[in-house]
Amino acid sequence: ALEEERRNLLLEIEAMKQLGHHRNLISLIACCSIGKDICLVMDYCPLGDLRNFLRKDRMHNMQLPYPAHKAAAQIDPSTLLSYARQIVLGMEYLTDKKFVHRDLATRNILLSNEKLLKISDFGLTRDVYLTNMYRPTSSRKLPYKWMPLETIFDQIFTMKSDVWSFGIVLWEIVTLGGCPYPGIPNEDLFKLLKDGYRMEKPENCGNELYQMMLACWHPTPSNRPTFKQLHYDLDKLLEAT
Repeated sequence: ALEEERRNLLLEIEAMKQLGHHRNLISLIACCSIGKDICLVMDYCPLGDLRNFLRKDRMHNMQLPYPAHKAAAQIDPSTLLSYARQIVLGMEYLTDKKFVHRDLATRNILLSNEKLLKISDFGLTRDVYLTNMYRPTSSRKLPYKWMPLETIFDQIFTMKSDVWSFGIVLWEIVTLGGCPYPGIPNEDLFKLLKDGYRMEKPENCGNELYQMMLACWHPTPSNRPTFKQLHYDLDKLLEAT
């Protein structure tokens, strides 16, 4: 087990070296893999991960006396849209480099400060340059509630499976760190998704943003938007706020 963990970490280091620098990706500053211990120096993100950051904001506002918590500005909508846009920018860069992240979720997005997000955890990332498709060979646990049908049933990862995951990330952002498919166990979820079930529109979510989520969750991968298209659509939404 320890040897496999070491091998996975070395693969993650290699992926980060190949990716180079982008404002919205965690950068590898230095590493040393000589000897038994592996040492890494990476971007410092003192505010932790986006999921917990959003949840703290939600809990803070719930503790205010009613109706103050209804009027409290939580994190304002334009900031939430900016978060979504930054994630898309990072994923657009990954896609251009022919990498599939495979574990895109708010728990793997870190905050350098309250306005700057960085995508992290490249432990599942793989280069798909030759075929645009990747089939895993290890038995590592997979994040089913962030995965599309073709990944759940056929273990196929593509750039379009990352787009599906981004739709779940959008839902997490809008719900301030909500858990996807609340109350639905994995074994029930698989059949529901196959039968066409999708999460309902959160109560504080605009129609355009929900339509973006549904487009990301299209059952046919080729019919999902590209990150380039999502970038364009989010720019338009931000201009309107």
